[in-house]
Amino acid sequence: AFMWDQGEKLWLKMSSHLIMTEACSSSRFLIRACNHASDSINRVPPPELSPKDSKAWIKDLETTDKGIKSFRDAIQSVRGMRDMYSVGHKNLRDDGFLELINRQHDLLPLKEGLVIDLATAAVRPRVKTDLFSFECPVEYIPLESWTKEDKDLLGKFVGEIYMQDDEYINYKRVKLGSYLSGRKSREFDMDCGGGKNGKSSIYAALD
Repeated sequence: AFMWDQGEKLWLKMSSHLIMTEACSSSRFLIRACNHASDSINRVPPPELSPKDSKAWIKDLETTDKGIKSFRDAIQSVRGMRDMYSVGHKNLRDDGFLELINRQHDLLPLKEGLVIDLATAAVRPRVKTDLFSFECPVEYIPLESWTKEDKDLLGKFVGEIYMQDDEYINYKRVKLGSYLSGRKSREFDMDCGGGKNGKSSIYAALD
């Protein structure tokens, strides 16, 4: 079972204990509703009723009170809460949800409740319909926040690995981005060369 956490902006997996806690919380809500309904009932027959109708009115009131009390007693019991859990678990279960969660291609969930569209580089807050149960432990830093030193350092690092070949660097940029998209490809890359030339460093950045 999963529950949307608005604070984390993630679908969090619920333990059996948490599910039972939610069931207990629902029970308390229903109990308060029963008490409110009972307190709100007018217990004085309308004056325009005849004695016979007033007697029938009081009898209906007693039946209503009895029904409210029976329902309240049932949901207050351990068995009642278990029955609520059982019915809710059966009726609200959606096996298809597991086929949808964490399946959004081209979207990558980041820290601080954000998501980045890998196709457009647009960043926005995550929403329920993104259907993510995890986030990457990576902070998004807008390009305008990069210093010249940051850009020079990255350019030097990538340029040395790919021998200052701008065409190949652009190809690898798109290729590496596709690895994060979740899309399948019939292609694969094989990087060759001796050790200590940056191959592992590039792929470690994707972890």
